[in-house]
Amino acid sequence: MIKVVIFDFDDTLYNTDVWQEWPSFCEYAITKCLDGYSPSQIDEFLDKYNLRGECDGNKIAESLIKETGSSLAWETLRNNLYSTAKKVKFVDNDVIREFAKYFKLYIVSFSPSDFIQFYSTKYNFDLTPFTGVIGNNKMECKTTKKEVFWDILNTEKIQPEEMAVIGDNYYRDIIPAMELRTKAVLVHSVNDINMKLLQKLLSQDSQKNLKIKLG
Repeated sequence: MIKVVIFDFDDTLYNTDVWQEWPSFCEYAITKCLDGYSPSQIDEFLDKYNLRGECDGNKIAESLIKETGSSLAWETLRNNLYSTAKKVKFVDNDVIREFAKYFKLYIVSFSPSDFIQFYSTKYNFDLTPFTGVIGNNKMECKTTKKEVFWDILNTEKIQPEEMAVIGDNYYRDIIPAMELRTKAVLVHSVNDINMKLLQKLLSQDSQKNLKIKLG
């Protein structure tokens, strides 16, 4: 029987049009964060930390901390970008509350916890049904979600088959879950997280072998 359900955050619990602008934003934001650096110094920074064409916000933030001692400017610019998003849709709060009646809920995300709180508050997404919200700043140098999933298994004192992971990224969410032999659900839209999915998680068939949802 499933006792714990873990959700990814970005593009799982919400969808937005921001990602279309993300590559160009990263290039712009790095330049702004290195205010005072000459073009050649910025090039050296990009090469030093292997950031050319990089769109991983966590890697960019970590590199800026190593270089300048802070990622605050990056986080401010990122939050400003998200604040201007025109199309943002979260999973319905009532659906999450229904999930919470049957399972302990967690969020495990490579986004920082403060961003998860900021964005959820901005769009009135209720985080209170979640037992834990684990952003990258709480991962204690863990490099994959598999390690975090394992920690949750130990904390909750449950077996892998008693946990399900729901996420949009096959490599970051689904494979780590499968490696631990937990159940995994691949979603492509917030619309996939609904009462039908809840019933599937609760059904006897899903307890035996929950197949990955492909859309």
